[in-house]
Amino acid sequence: MIEATGLTGAEFAVLLASFLAGGLVKGALGFGLPLVVVSTAPIFVSVDIVLIANATVMPFSNTLQIVQSGRVAASISRFRLLYIALILTLPFGVALGSVISTGMLTVVLGVVVMAFTALQALSPRLQIRPDLERPFGAATGALAGIIGGLTTVNGPIMTLFAVGLGVERRMMVSMQGLAYLITGLILAVGYAGIGLIDGSRLATGLICIAPAFLGMWVGNRLAQRLPQAVFRQVVLAVLFVAGANLALGPGA
Repeated sequence: MIEATGLTGAEFAVLLASFLAGGLVKGALGFGLPLVVVSTAPIFVSVDIVLIANATVMPFSNTLQIVQSGRVAASISRFRLLYIALILTLPFGVALGSVISTGMLTVVLGVVVMAFTALQALSPRLQIRPDLERPFGAATGALAGIIGGLTTVNGPIMTLFAVGLGVERRMMVSMQGLAYLITGLILAVGYAGIGLIDGSRLATGLICIAPAFLGMWVGNRLAQRLPQAVFRQVVLAVLFVAGANLALGPGA
């Protein structure tokens, strides 16, 4: 199995552990799989391999979330401008990532992780008036597309938008799940288009689906036993430190 990925044994183990941890966080908190992976794995594994693995796992990890929400049609109808903007700007983010050096991309990943974890920890209460929902949705989709194409991490932006609108939980889950599904599919096509995906990297991404799903299952069980607020703050603190390590490490 390791031979098919082209990774060393240590790199392979780190990548699987990152997806297991990311799945655990997503299962417990409902978000965070790509955030955990990009804040930890690039310390030991090549950034482009990590991004491709994330793009491969994302559609699978969010399909069940979308189906369980039962609000797909309503989500598409309400947030269509967000999805359109996301689709239009994701390729730009992918193209931008292809011309940035690995060292600079690692720094960008670190800064994005730090900013997003701080945003999640502070939980700012942005209030969006109903008459501004459509323009804010388009702007959110555009920003999420650029950052998602560059880093594979765009969830916190959409979370802030949904919370600002006061969207009920099932609609929020559907909106985010569909956005993540779109992101993963377009990223996969984009990475293939610029020649980043080959047989070994695709195999690596497919293998990472299993630990991600296992982590999600364990995280869901843990969420029923642990104080979620405490667990959330610990996770965010660890991610912030990991992001700082990326931003200030050798890649800078």
